[in-house]
Amino acid sequence: MIVECAFPIVYGFSYNENGDEFFKPHLSGNIIIWSLSYKGREIWELSYVDEEDYQHFLGKGTKEDIISKLRIFTRDSKIDEILG
Repeated sequence: MIVECAFPIVYGFSYNENGDEFFKPHLSGNIIIWSLSYKGREIWELSYVDEEDYQHFLGKGTKEDIISKLRIFTRDSKIDEILG
C-alpha cells in the first residue's frame, strides 16, 4: 500500500514495497516509517533498526508528530556521534 502524498519521500526516505514501509540509512542502521490505519485515521510509526537488526520504537502519531520525533532523533544521534 503506497500512501498517497507520502511525506517520508520529502525527507529523503525510500519506499520498500516488500515491507510496505519507508526507510532511510542512518549511522549503522535504518530509520523506518510506516503508516497504520486506526479508526479511520492515518497514524504513522517511527523506528530505528540497528546493525544487529534490533528494532527500537521511537514513536507513533500524526505526520507532524513523526516529523518532530524524527528531528529529535537525528539531532540526538548526531550529538552522540560527536561526543563519542
